[in-house]
Amino acid sequence: TIPQTVQYNISAISTQYNCVSSPTIFNIIVNPLPVPTFTILNPPFCDLSAISFQNNTTGILDFIWSFGDGIFSNLYSPSHQFPTFGTYNVQLNAINPQTLCRDSIVNQIIISPSPNAAFSYSDSLGCDVLDVTYTAVSSNPTWDYLWDFGNGATTQQVSSVSYQFNQEGCYDVSLTATNNQGCSSTEIYPDIACVYDSPIASFNTDQYELNEIDPLVSFYNNSVNASSFEWVFGDGVNSFAENPTHTYPDDAASYLVTLIAYNELSCTDSATMTIIILKDLGLYIPNSFTPNGDEYNHTFYPIITEGFKKDSYHMTIFDRWGE
Repeated sequence: TIPQTVQYNISAISTQYNCVSSPTIFNIIVNPLPVPTFTILNPPFCDLSAISFQNNTTGILDFIWSFGDGIFSNLYSPSHQFPTFGTYNVQLNAINPQTLCRDSIVNQIIISPSPNAAFSYSDSLGCDVLDVTYTAVSSNPTWDYLWDFGNGATTQQVSSVSYQFNQEGCYDVSLTATNNQGCSSTEIYPDIACVYDSPIASFNTDQYELNEIDPLVSFYNNSVNASSFEWVFGDGVNSFAENPTHTYPDDAASYLVTLIAYNELSCTDSATMTIIILKDLGLYIPNSFTPNGDEYNHTFYPIITEGFKKDSYHMTIFDRWGE
């Protein structure tokens, strides 16, 4: 482990005359070789995990690691993830920077395959509730499965699992699979389960009964959990405004107004209201009549337009003295 001095006696010999010179003494310093050694940490050794190597070599040395897959490192104690499962010869080269003496050691490592944790799902969007079936792509009854639904709920059911989300929000769902060699892998699918509150349609208006002279109605939308709207005014006209105004035909009639509220998933809710257009009452009372037997204008009566109950009015006539 320390340099040693070795003494050499060197004489020159003539091959032609067989003459031998006087010996010359040389002192040669022989430096020791490095003694590299290392251990492999954190088993099991899996293709999707970084493997840690602990350098146990003593001395102030330079190191070159060769992992057997074409990758090298100059770190003292590196970590390395192998590209695939298989057997690799890991070599540690130790070099004395002062003497350039070097030596190496090779340890074999067997990398096991990690399980495939990918999975499919039957649905990802729902209103109020979402029922989903998750199915692992690789099904093996001897593996361990851990399903995490992103809301604090987990299960260790093998291969396939059904779950109901009933709270509004989006959730990350993950599967961790562990095989018989102890190798694990995890697949996380962000926001693959989203639950939206169903819309609640509601509206009111400034007036429910209108006169045919001014049949303009303003509608006020009070819906919640909705992102888009459709109005059906009942007269063949629709609107997609949030708070529309609408002018009805100037005829006496009643119309059923429907508001359809949509959320982000196109889940719907509807609300209805009846709008009544009243006939404008016109009243004309003549100030004279001619009961002279000529069949014209010899009956005195008021003239009232349509839209009132027949015989439902009361009329009083006064003379010029108020009697």
